[in-house]
Amino acid sequence: MKVAIVSPIPLFPVNAGNRSRVLNLARAVKSLGCDVHFVYLESRQTGGMDLEAHRREFGADRVSILRRAGLALALYRAKRVAWLVRRLAAKAAGSRHAYYTGLDELFSERFTGQLRALQHRHAFDAVFVEYVFYSRALDAFPDTVVKVIDTHDIFADRHVPFIGRPGAKRYMFSIPPERECDGLRRAHVALAIQAEEGDLLAARLGNADAPEIAVLSHLLAFPPQVDCAGHADATFLGSDNQPNRDAVRYFVDEILPHIVARLPAFRVHLAGTIASAVPDGPHIVKHGPVAELGDAFAIAPISINPMLLGTGINIKLLESMALGVPIVSTRTGARGLGEHDLRGVTVVRDGDPQGFSDAVVRLATDRAHRIAQGAAARDSARAWHETQLRVLRDTLRRQPPVAAPA
Repeated sequence: MKVAIVSPIPLFPVNAGNRSRVLNLARAVKSLGCDVHFVYLESRQTGGMDLEAHRREFGADRVSILRRAGLALALYRAKRVAWLVRRLAAKAAGSRHAYYTGLDELFSERFTGQLRALQHRHAFDAVFVEYVFYSRALDAFPDTVVKVIDTHDIFADRHVPFIGRPGAKRYMFSIPPERECDGLRRAHVALAIQAEEGDLLAARLGNADAPEIAVLSHLLAFPPQVDCAGHADATFLGSDNQPNRDAVRYFVDEILPHIVARLPAFRVHLAGTIASAVPDGPHIVKHGPVAELGDAFAIAPISINPMLLGTGINIKLLESMALGVPIVSTRTGARGLGEHDLRGVTVVRDGDPQGFSDAVVRLATDRAHRIAQGAAARDSARAWHETQLRVLRDTLRRQPPVAAPA
């Protein structure tokens, strides 16, 4: 079976949660015996793009980069300017449309012809498109191809929880609910990242021309398990966005003082681009981006996840579990996972810095507990991954609808 993954985000370097999600999706599809082609829709990327790493992963003949150029690029830029003007006018009028990105605003029409050419050349049996904002790409493929949108998140009115928050505009994309539904109807299957979101999408879409809603959360990789025995520091892993900034500020300002009062040598290690956004401090060690996730936890194998705001599934929580490290998380940080999924994770209610610090101190001072929690987290992650694989297998086996005779 030939499968195309069409994405506006590159996969390498793996320096953000969404890149990790798509890479693990591609690897899982390959593990099911499929021939996977990666199609990158050129976009502005702050995290860079390592083309050779993509070619090593998929093979040089299975990586395609679709570019905007010439007249198509000029038209794309004009469209973006028009949308910007529209948002500014809406802001002046006090309209909610000031926050909305257009459904097809980020998609260049030049991509459609290039995608059709790839389909003619390779005859894909299924295509995954990342994000509803690029769902227009599905129109390039015939209905004999299984068409899947990997939503990553619900973007309908996503701005609402962030209104008035510093840096919110840099973090969020938002779309009217009815336009998100229009985009999802281009697919045969829409993948929600957690059950609650799947139920919400199904309710909004109704039954008329609605795609099947499947819940496919984050697929996992299982590198060598981190040794939790020798060290007792903690790590926060994340990219630089406002929810992560808020989480680190909460930990440093309200939780860390309780910990160092009892463990003066304790340090929190910051890995990922979030490190550059946090002021220096006596108990803070900054590592920045890391080549392998396991490297981030090698000398600080307690994973902290003090999230206070966010949507979708928490990828760094699941990846910490797969590495076999013990985790302390707020309830918000554990969103989308049931109690049976959270073995090895100590969940503390939001806004309880004393409870969070108590959980970290216990892991830091009790070596046996630290090791046991890490092993339990890895076992839980394996069970989680097998569940996701079953959903993916069913999605690929889906038969496209048969058109009614004329």
